[in-house]
Amino acid sequence: MNTITCDKSALMRALWQVIDEVVSAVVAIQWLRQNNNERTSDDRCLVLQYLCRLNYETLKAIAGASSLPPQLLETLSRDKNVNAKYKLAGNPNTPTRVLQELAGDEDENVRRAVARNPNMPSETLWDLAKDRSEWVRWAVAGNPNTPTETLRLLAKDENWRVREAVAGNPSAPTDALQNLAKDEYSVVRREVVSNPNAPTEILQALAKDNVSGVREAVASNPNTPSEALQDLAKNEACRVRAAVASNPNTPIEILQSLAEDENEDVRAMVVRNLNIPTEILWDMAKDKSEWVRVGVASNPNTPTETFWHLAKDRSDCVRVVVARNPNTPTEILKYLAKDRSKRVRAAVARNLNTPTKTLQSLAKDNTRNVRMAVAGNPSAPFRALQALTKDTHIDVRAHAIDKMIDLCENFCVDTFLKRLNTPQKHLSRKEDKDSADITCEEFALWLAQTPTDEATVTLPTHLLKRKDLLGAIVWLCRAPQPSLEEAQSHGLYESSAEYRAAVAAVYGPQISWFDRQLCEPHLLRPVCPWQNKSTTINHTVHPGLA
Repeated sequence: MNTITCDKSALMRALWQVIDEVVSAVVAIQWLRQNNNERTSDDRCLVLQYLCRLNYETLKAIAGASSLPPQLLETLSRDKNVNAKYKLAGNPNTPTRVLQELAGDEDENVRRAVARNPNMPSETLWDLAKDRSEWVRWAVAGNPNTPTETLRLLAKDENWRVREAVAGNPSAPTDALQNLAKDEYSVVRREVVSNPNAPTEILQALAKDNVSGVREAVASNPNTPSEALQDLAKNEACRVRAAVASNPNTPIEILQSLAEDENEDVRAMVVRNLNIPTEILWDMAKDKSEWVRVGVASNPNTPTETFWHLAKDRSDCVRVVVARNPNTPTEILKYLAKDRSKRVRAAVARNLNTPTKTLQSLAKDNTRNVRMAVAGNPSAPFRALQALTKDTHIDVRAHAIDKMIDLCENFCVDTFLKRLNTPQKHLSRKEDKDSADITCEEFALWLAQTPTDEATVTLPTHLLKRKDLLGAIVWLCRAPQPSLEEAQSHGLYESSAEYRAAVAAVYGPQISWFDRQLCEPHLLRPVCPWQNKSTTINHTVHPGLA
């Protein structure tokens, strides 16, 4: 196969300037994830600064990203945009020196984000534990990496929210939890017994608390002793008994007794417990309460025989939950696909395990919501989606088209890679036509995912025959790259707008103001000074591109 070698970085830079801004950001982020070596650190910093200028949402996304160049982190820490500093303060990859600088920021939200950062130095957390803002102290109290002494200090804080955060911190020392177990605020005591490291003696003592919410939290804790659960299973508050029924470590004999509870909420929690025996599930599938039968239908351990019984239940709600259950057998899903209730059929259409033929059948359902559910199912077959793009209802068409776009975006990169690797002599006319239909966006997405250990990329020569923008860019980015004078004197695309736009994209910073008027103005956006590596890192646009 005849090939041509192109400068990979030049290709990427040119493509970013001529494709849509949103696609440029996607391509740039993919390229940044790949480029982590020292050779591309300067390029990465320039690309990130370009993205930061797009909009505030992109700026926040970059500030929260991993593996950022140190010089860019320092720039972002001094940015006037509070949202960017907030994201940077919460980024676990932000260097310690930058975090310490942000800990003194005048904005309370930035200091709060710093206090939550898992990499915050202990001495800085000690200083923030004395912050004037209760929310900053609250963030320190909730940080699992806060030192023990700092947590002991915050356990005596005057604000109950701060003490509540200490009580829920898995790193809280035992003596602090014992003191907080006697706190006057019930929400603090509730957090103590919800702590996974709460001692057994505290759980046993607070199992008799006068506030039902605290007893409920004790009943929900997996570490609560079986003796305490036995007593709580007889508690007068139904919510406490329901919490015992939902506890994954509740003994089977207690679950069996609660299965006969007079309160339907308690019985419903029993059948949702994953440790419940299958024979109890069969009995509870005949319960008079619809809510209890719904619970049986939602349990992933429900046996097939019980599923069949519930699939014929008189309640639409029960059959809907059966159709939603990811462990429902396919034969039952096929049966429910013909249910009289449109809600049941829609639930079948959303189930990821529904067979392809069943989804194709439901795509022709008379009810709009059922067809829309098929369009939103990740397992929906291509032909069903293709048919739904012509649906009579606009919402169904929109869902199907969105899904088709997602499929095409995921497919185009692999497809393009396959086309590039196909020997030209084996390309049929149809494949030649498909290759000519490849867009700049598809090419950029593919290029962003190629290995980054080499500075060049090998492409088939038939790309040079394209009489469009992509063909011109590939020609101009050959290695060794033609000079600007050679590009301007080249006559292949001299009279075309595509060639002038490609020249502007590849040689933008070198083109004079007069020459740039001959290029396509709408295709030459203000971008980073790609070819001026000595430019100072800042947020201003290069003068030559203003």
